[in-house]
Amino acid sequence: MENHPGNPFPTRKIHVELPDESKNVDTEFIDDFWTVVVLLLEMFGNHVHYATISMDGSETLGFGNLINIRSCLRHLPNLRGLKLLSFELPGNNAVFNDFYRRDPLPQLRHLESVELDMVDGAVMHHILNSCCIARNVTRLCLSICYYDDLVMPNVVSTFSNLEVLDAFIPINELERLGNLDEKPPLKKLSLELEPGRLNRPVNYRRIIAALEPFANSLVHFELDTSFLVGDSAERLLINLPNLQKLVFSKYEGSLDPLIQFKSLTYLEITEYTVVPKHVENYVIDLHKNEEKVFQSNIWILIPSLETLCFKKYLYQL
Repeated sequence: MENHPGNPFPTRKIHVELPDESKNVDTEFIDDFWTVVVLLLEMFGNHVHYATISMDGSETLGFGNLINIRSCLRHLPNLRGLKLLSFELPGNNAVFNDFYRRDPLPQLRHLESVELDMVDGAVMHHILNSCCIARNVTRLCLSICYYDDLVMPNVVSTFSNLEVLDAFIPINELERLGNLDEKPPLKKLSLELEPGRLNRPVNYRRIIAALEPFANSLVHFELDTSFLVGDSAERLLINLPNLQKLVFSKYEGSLDPLIQFKSLTYLEITEYTVVPKHVENYVIDLHKNEEKVFQSNIWILIPSLETLCFKKYLYQL
């Protein structure tokens, strides 16, 4: 390795995955694994722009792993994208917090994209607060992160140039971002909105209101949450002039409010539920049979539309 002629990372990417401890991998092997990884990055880490570190093979993060992860990040000074998978802490977060408070994670001044999947809230806190320079972060994905009360860390509100947000949050957290004096220029939102204690569909009117503060920048919105479009939604004035792509996991009720999306080119609904007693009042006539969808007047009512995709079509009894 010491005699390697140059850059062993021509794609600028590295994927580090801890060996599966459930397969009786001994401690010495794990130690050797990290020794090789850290040595590799010590010599060539400056060439890496995108890194994925997966702890999927480990039941929990021990202190040895924490030290090695910190060493890895210290040897990645030019990192632009970081993805962490399966970082679960062994019970006492206070010990972990004290560990990284005494010797914090390095600041990565080129870091633009952070993706955390199945990551403990304490780990998320230290990554976002220590590694990130707020103005540089443009993409943030928080998938199944274990943070208290599903409240996004306060530091996210300082990501003034954030363009992509993918997260599982209550709708009030999205509203909090929209109420900031310096709103992030969100272009793409992929959200799974926590439905609340009563597990009711998210209110359509409230979703639209939460999106409108980003009207000037938002072009792509995905919602992985059940929600109901009530009769009053047809009278709701929508101000999202630049929205081009809409993806819903579950949509119930009239599609008529979508007529107001003048720039919409792509509409995808995984599960669309029609309420028969209201169908006669729908302006958009969407035929049940897939082969007849091209006969629908939706193409006339939304002339910008180019792609329409329904994966399941249901009638509510």
